Amino acid sequence: MDLHVLPAPTCIKWPSSEVRTLVGSVIALLEIARLEVDQDHVIAKASIVRACALLRVAIDPQTLGNQSCP
Repeated sequence: MDLHVLPAPTCIKWPSSEVRTLVGSVIALLEIARLEVDQDHVIAKASIVRACALLRVAIDPQTLGNQSCP
């Protein structure tokens, strides 16, 4: 048996609709930040903070009270 060859996956597990929605929201917020970074730093920063908060809650729902990035 060749240990350098991994078996082909038998199935592909696609992310749930909740994960796709979360990823879409984070992408949208980061796109807003990218577009606004040169003209409106407040909007850009708010979008980044919101994206970070969404990811934190997705990773650890107990972080609901901590809504900002370090």
